[in-house]
Amino acid sequence: MIGFVGMFTEACREAAGPDYATVSEMRRPFARLLVFALMLTAALALPMSASAQDLGTKIAPGTCVQPKPYPPSPNATIRSSSTTMKVAETIEASGIHYCPDEDVRLTIGGKFVGTAHTDATGAFDPPVVVPGPAGSKQLCGVGASGLSTDRDCLTLVARAAGSSGLAGAGGNSGGGTAFTGVEVALLCAVALLLIAGGVAFATAGRGNKTVPQP
Repeated sequence: MIGFVGMFTEACREAAGPDYATVSEMRRPFARLLVFALMLTAALALPMSASAQDLGTKIAPGTCVQPKPYPPSPNATIRSSSTTMKVAETIEASGIHYCPDEDVRLTIGGKFVGTAHTDATGAFDPPVVVPGPAGSKQLCGVGASGLSTDRDCLTLVARAAGSSGLAGAGGNSGGGTAFTGVEVALLCAVALLLIAGGVAFATAGRGNKTVPQP
């Protein structure tokens, strides 16, 4: 800006020649006014430009990177390859929607059976061995985050290692054949029919006997 005023003054000096002093005196107030106007324009333009830039940044779509929620919000679900198995049998305990890249403590019936590590999607599927004793028990997976939604349980039914799954339903552990109420009633009905048939046959035989003539 100062250089522009100097060039303007030098041009005026060359054009005026001997009368430069008079022209210079006339140009001096104009030059000062021009410098003041330029400085005022620049001072007003800078804040307006900054405000417009800030406004454009705020309203422009897609310019803000949304932060990831913390803590994460899982919805853990645990599964099993089978819900009915024998004690000491190996099953696959799988889980989904746990926190990603964390350790999950696995228990069956309150007994620790292993630690699973989730992948980037929050899933795992390690093998575990079903502990005794036989009966109904919970398979649980608890994530290391400690969140209430980062844990889940599933009910399993474990049979004794040597059982076939049929005996024991009515408490019969002696190894004999177990009969239901329907089967017992059917046997009683057949027995009654056989007895009634025998009595009828015996009665008919007595009636057919010939009485000897004197």
